[in-house]
Amino acid sequence: MNPNPYFKYLIESFLRRLDHFAAPKELTRKERRRLKKKRKSRLFTVFGMIPTALKISMRRSR
Repeated sequence: MNPNPYFKYLIESFLRRLDHFAAPKELTRKERRRLKKKRKSRLFTVFGMIPTALKISMRRSR
């Protein structure tokens, strides 16, 4: 018999979180830094490409 996929997902997510708590703090810090770099800036998410385009044009004008 195949196990319920939702039950399998719950067990996997629980084990991932359990591993996260058992991981050393330095590893979690590196992971947080990686995720922070991966995120887009707030200006980009709120206003789209306009702030990015302005920033690029101001750099070129200097």
